[in-house]
Amino acid sequence: MASELRNHLRDSDDDDDVHDDDGNDLVSEALPALEGWTCTCPLSAPKQPYICPCCDMLHAELDATLKHLMQAHHVVVGEVDALANVHKYFEHWHERLKHAPIESLVTKITTAPVTGPVDALGRQMRHSSIGSSTATATQPSASAEAANTSNNEYYFMCDVVPEDKALREALQTERLKKILDCQRNEKLCSQNANWRCLFCKEQSQGDRFVIFRHMLAAHGFNIGLPDNMVHVHEFLSTLQAAIVNLQCLYCEKTFRDRTLLKSHMRKKKHYKIDPRNTTYDRFYVINYAEAGRSWKELEQDAMQDSVSGQSDEENTWDDWNDEGEASTKCLFCPSACPSPAACFAHMKDAHDFDFWQLVDTWQLTFYHRIKLVNFVRHQLEQKKCPQCDASSGTSEELLAHMKENNHFSVRRDAAFWEQAEYFFPIMENDALLCALEDEGEIAEPDTPAVAPSGANAGANASAALLAELSD
Repeated sequence: MASELRNHLRDSDDDDDVHDDDGNDLVSEALPALEGWTCTCPLSAPKQPYICPCCDMLHAELDATLKHLMQAHHVVVGEVDALANVHKYFEHWHERLKHAPIESLVTKITTAPVTGPVDALGRQMRHSSIGSSTATATQPSASAEAANTSNNEYYFMCDVVPEDKALREALQTERLKKILDCQRNEKLCSQNANWRCLFCKEQSQGDRFVIFRHMLAAHGFNIGLPDNMVHVHEFLSTLQAAIVNLQCLYCEKTFRDRTLLKSHMRKKKHYKIDPRNTTYDRFYVINYAEAGRSWKELEQDAMQDSVSGQSDEENTWDDWNDEGEASTKCLFCPSACPSPAACFAHMKDAHDFDFWQLVDTWQLTFYHRIKLVNFVRHQLEQKKCPQCDASSGTSEELLAHMKENNHFSVRRDAAFWEQAEYFFPIMENDALLCALEDEGEIAEPDTPAVAPSGANAGANASAALLAELSD
């Protein structure tokens, strides 16, 4: 496995580089892929022909296979779009039907003459066989088989059949495991990768959190939780291609020049991707959780459960109190306190870190306090001392180092005070951030909410085209 990822975008001195009228480089090659390992998940599987389950005929396209099944064998496959692996599904039934007649394996159903798409028929037949009170789905008999020439009868492969249901569930489990393995390998392979921002010349080194955190802080570009993503490099390549082609990431409108694209994305606040765009669904692990169900459907289920839960608890509001407040994690150790006030007291007693005394001594504004909390969270997440920046192998070693050197604090001259990326939470639902405000105090931040730039030199192959978008 390679120890690092090639530069996300790199300068090129090739003679065939493309240049715009201002002499700026445009991307003329695909982004480099991860080295040292081969992904075996469904996203990267090569295209293969589909074998007919009932005979040995091969088809290049799925629709052609489904049409052949229906016309030549009177077989319809239900919920094809929910199959985790169509090839393996067909191959399984191809082997089974070599040794047993189809009548003994699947359901036969009578339906109206077929006028619509093949898969639409599959869905219609599935609903009829499950939801109808009439017995349209019956086990085949000799007399029914004889009448097949005059009736619209089909063999229906669907999860009503126990073997079919078990097969679908096994294929779904296998696909999810491969996706998670791919995500884990990708994380390991890109721990020390070099990244470039899609919208400016900012360069970063580290895991993928680094570049996504920068794009959120500097450009308001939010892709959700990076931990929920897979094939991040391909995801960034897809976005890169759209921007180079002067296409808005959100509405996908194409503009004739970068000035219009810049103006459009800024005015319309389109520094984001459209959650309704299914093109990006394959890059989010949640979409592989259940076969045939996207994150939107799973989210709707969660919302319905939440509403149902609230309805069930309506009669308990009279007994409600604040005892269920979320716990607050200490800045320096794993301790969880029942409230922010208890956390401040714990840090003073256990680590000799008096947060509010430091605020008074250094005259820290509300925004300085946010930076302080997020910086310490970030340092401990990276297993680095917040005061001397020393690295440790484990969290336990880091805590021992801070105890030995009394480094439970930060330096007043540290660079993070001027870095706006620490305006943004490091830990999700950090209760400590909700308890930093003095009553009646909110001042304007001293630093604008953009991340620092220019840490690394060198022109990005596409940054020249997009530099103005960061204005």
